[in-house]
Amino acid sequence: GMVSALGQVSRGEEAGRLARLAEAMVHALGEPTDLASTLALYRGTAHFKMHEYAPAEAHFRRALELAGGEPDLWRVRVAALNNLAGVISAQDRYTETLSVLQQATGSVEEQLGPLHPIVANLYNNLGVAYTKLQRYEEARDVLEQSVERFSKSLGEHSGQGARAEHNLGLALARLGEHERAYEAYHNAYDAKSKVFGEMALTTALSANNIGEALYD
Repeated sequence: GMVSALGQVSRGEEAGRLARLAEAMVHALGEPTDLASTLALYRGTAHFKMHEYAPAEAHFRRALELAGGEPDLWRVRVAALNNLAGVISAQDRYTETLSVLQQATGSVEEQLGPLHPIVANLYNNLGVAYTKLQRYEEARDVLEQSVERFSKSLGEHSGQGARAEHNLGLALARLGEHERAYEAYHNAYDAKSKVFGEMALTTALSANNIGEALYD
């Protein structure tokens, strides 16, 4: 344990040193928008992985500021929005999370079309945010769309689609729609069994929820 902790500190210090070097190089090049925004995105992601939410949020917002007016940088903008939503959600700021996700979903759907897996994933994330806010009908509606889009883009049995099915089951159960919740949990279990195996923890969670739905 001690060795692992010391190793993490060392890697963090090295990451910081390399980030400062990259920033100096971008500055020397005149801070071109594409490089500066991408660097801000990468730095935010590094802080997010280390659960350093304040600097992560600052870097993601910086990436958005730089990429916002550049049509060619829409991928940076969408990635920054999605990661910013993750940082805000990790701090239980779900109303803000919802607003950011709505921006990201609109941008991605415009660029990639309604059936792209990234769009389906954003609909899933929207559903989770609505559920956290106890807005279960809205959660159900967007999660149904997520499941449908995953099915059309990735097929009936995908890991991402199974996650959306599971989340749909949670929303349906909260609404008292227990038969539909059971069906959603069962669909999630079947897909997870095929993708991850029956002994995987995520598969077991869906199996447990199937059992709970039977008692409701």
